[in-house]
Amino acid sequence: MRRCVTRVQHMGDPHDKAPPKVFISYSHDSREHEDRVLTLANRLREEGLEANLDQYEQFPSQGWLNWMQDEVEAADFVLMIFSKPYHNRFRGRVRGGGKGATWEGAIISQELYDACRENTKFIPCIFSQEDGQHIPTTVRAYQHFLIDPGHLDT
Repeated sequence: MRRCVTRVQHMGDPHDKAPPKVFISYSHDSREHEDRVLTLANRLREEGLEANLDQYEQFPSQGWLNWMQDEVEAADFVLMIFSKPYHNRFRGRVRGGGKGATWEGAIISQELYDACRENTKFIPCIFSQEDGQHIPTTVRAYQHFLIDPGHLDT
């Protein structure tokens, strides 16, 4: 956890006094997973980062589609929390539920495509070693971070 926070804190513009903006993209796999992601966002805020995710929003005035796009575009960094359900939604392999992760996956993939795979913004993250297999090829080349859920509360 500390390694990921330190990387994000130090990758921002050194002349910019505002804290880096971090958006967390994930899927609602289970209540436990949602709580873990919320704990991560709260911890990032405690560390001085401007972290945001859907759990902080009730009903965005611009609607969810525009809210997601605005958040991805405005973020200095996007943490992508990979799990099997997130991977499948990120890749557009799921119809029905999980539309947020599917939409965010499309936005992220398009931004990487437009940047010819240059990437200093999108950071793959996992909560377990087993989830490493769910990081898709499009972002596997970038450094990923294993975030130990046991260290989020310390």
